[in-house]
Amino acid sequence: IKELERLEQVEVKKPNEQIVLDEFLIGAYTGMRISDAREISEENMANGCISYVSIKTGVHAVVPMKAGIAERIRRVQANESEMPLASYNKIIRRLCKRAGITEQVKVFKAGDHKKGEKWEYITSHSARCSFATCLSILGVPILDISRMMGHSTSAMTERYIVPTIANVSNKALKYFQ
Repeated sequence: IKELERLEQVEVKKPNEQIVLDEFLIGAYTGMRISDAREISEENMANGCISYVSIKTGVHAVVPMKAGIAERIRRVQANESEMPLASYNKIIRRLCKRAGITEQVKVFKAGDHKKGEKWEYITSHSARCSFATCLSILGVPILDISRMMGHSTSAMTERYIVPTIANVSNKALKYFQ
């Protein structure tokens, strides 16, 4: 959550950086895919929620709308060009590095273990993983997270949740004391 707050404050130097940042934060705070974020409009926003049908799965999703997201959606809608994913990922990494998301991490990517600074591994998909992981840490039931993300099964949602010690119940932690 603190990393998302840092991204919200990052200095944007070019118009395409603003669009990438907006799309990423929409995904991180709503669980939407970029393709969905690019298609929603004012008609999808009512009563403090965003209601949409996932383009990929056809699942209807309703997500509470965090403050500031409506303005980000409006900026994305005003943008007429669609950026290639490779360019998007390059820009979001640059923004994450600028925001100080530089902790050392070890990841399993493309069949290999790799080490580096966290910003090096951020992609468009990281926003959805952040959404699922943050809600899981807060104790939101997996079925609710799944519905908000537009997944057709909760098994798919489970893949998005990054394991952390915060996901371990207090009862389980007592075993290790």
